[in-house]
Amino acid sequence: MKSIAARSFPLLLVVLFSAPLVGNAEDLRRTPVVRAIDKTKAAIVNIRTLRTIPARFDSADAGGRVRGLGTGVLIDPRGFLVTNFHVVEEVDTITVTTSDKQEYKAHVVADDSRADLALLKVDSGRSFPYLPLWGVDQPIVGETVIAIGNPYGLDTSVTTGIVSAVDRELRLPNGELFEELLQTDASINPGNSGGPLININGDLLGINVAIRSNAQGIGFAIPTDEVRRIVQNLMNSTSSSVTNHGLVIEERRNNGSDRESNSIVQVRHVEPDSPAAKLGFREGDQLLTVDGQRVSLSFDVNRIFWNRKYGEKLVFSIRRGDTNPKQIWLTITPPKGLSDDEVLWRIFGISTRSVPASRVEGVHDDLNGGLLLLDVASGSAASRSGFQPGDILIGLHDWEMIEPENVRYVMQWDELTSHQPVKYHVIRDGKIVSGSMRVPAFAPDDEG
Repeated sequence: MKSIAARSFPLLLVVLFSAPLVGNAEDLRRTPVVRAIDKTKAAIVNIRTLRTIPARFDSADAGGRVRGLGTGVLIDPRGFLVTNFHVVEEVDTITVTTSDKQEYKAHVVADDSRADLALLKVDSGRSFPYLPLWGVDQPIVGETVIAIGNPYGLDTSVTTGIVSAVDRELRLPNGELFEELLQTDASINPGNSGGPLININGDLLGINVAIRSNAQGIGFAIPTDEVRRIVQNLMNSTSSSVTNHGLVIEERRNNGSDRESNSIVQVRHVEPDSPAAKLGFREGDQLLTVDGQRVSLSFDVNRIFWNRKYGEKLVFSIRRGDTNPKQIWLTITPPKGLSDDEVLWRIFGISTRSVPASRVEGVHDDLNGGLLLLDVASGSAASRSGFQPGDILIGLHDWEMIEPENVRYVMQWDELTSHQPVKYHVIRDGKIVSGSMRVPAFAPDDEG
C-alpha cells in the first residue's frame, strides 16, 4: 500500500496544480509593455492626408494629388490632437481613423512650423479617449520605451526600445535646429511621425518627430514638457484662452516622478468681483476635476477652458481643507470691454499703429493706408504666419487694413471658418509680400 501511495502522490500534485499553472502562464504574457499599450492605444489615431501638387511629380496620381500618412495623439476628449506640422503642411484634406476604426475629417487649429508641431480638431461631437500631457520629471536613459504609430500605413504598429540619450540636438536639412530631443532606438519609420513615445507606465514621454536616415536605430522625439509648452502657446494665440473666470491657479508638487499622483492644482488667487469670486471660490481650494476630467497640472485647467463657447457651464470638483469634495458650476464669459488694440495683441498677436496713405502710396497708388506692426507676440498666430515688426499690414482677405477695428472685423466675421486660411498682404522692404494665415476668431457680440 505504501508503494502505491508513494507512486500516486506526484500524480496528485500534477492534477492539483496544473490548472493554476495555465492561468499564471497567461498572466506572464501581460508584460508591462502590453499593459502600457492597452492603457494608451485608444488615444492614438492614424492620419491620412491629401495634397494637390502639379501632376508632373512621380508621387502624384492622375489628379495631381499626393497622399500622406502620419500619427496623432488625442489630448482632449473633444477631439483635439497633436501631431507633427510636416504631416499636415499645406494639405487639402485630413482624415483621422481612431482605434475603433471610425473615420472622421479633421482640420488644423494652429501650428508651429519651427517646432514641427500642429494642433488639430476632429470634426465630431463625440467624446474621445485621450492621453494627458503630464509626462515625467526626467526620462531615464536605458528605460524601456514604446513607439506606437502607423508606419507605411500599417495601423497601430508597436515597436520597443530604450531611451538612448536625452537633450540631443538635431539639425534638419532645411536648417531648422531641434534641441533637447529624446533619442531612442525604438524603430520609427515613415508614418510614425506625430505618434507617441511612451514608457512602461503608459506615460507620454514625447512625440516622435524624426529619424536619422543614414543610421540604424536612431530616432528622436520632442519631450512632453516641450510639447505641452508649445500647445499652451498655440492655445494662447486663439480666442479660446480669452475668458473671464477670475481664477489664478498654481500647481504644487510632491516628491516623485508620477505627476498624476504627486501634483496638486489649487487656487492661488481669486479676482475680486469675478464670476469665480461670486460663486465662492477661495484661495487654497484644491481643484480635483474640471468638467469631469482629473487635473494634475495647471495646463489641464487651461486646456479644459480652451475653445469653450461663451455661456457654456463647467463643473468644478474642489476640496477645501479637510472637507469632503464639493461641486461648483462656472459659466464661461468673455472679458468685458476689450479694446481693439487689446484684441489684436492678446489674440492676433500684433501691436499696431495706423499709417497714412502717404506712407504706402509709393508701393501702390490705390492704397489708403495701413497698420504698422510695432511688435509681434512670440508664439502668436501672427508670429507663426511670418509677420515681422516693421511690416505694414495692408490687407486681409478682400479688405484693406487701415485701423485696428478692420482686423477685429475679420476676426468676428461670420464666414471666417469657411474662408480659412485667409490671404494677407504686408509691405516689407518696400515690396508687397503675400501669404496666408489662420486668423484667430473672436466673438465681441458675446461680450456682456
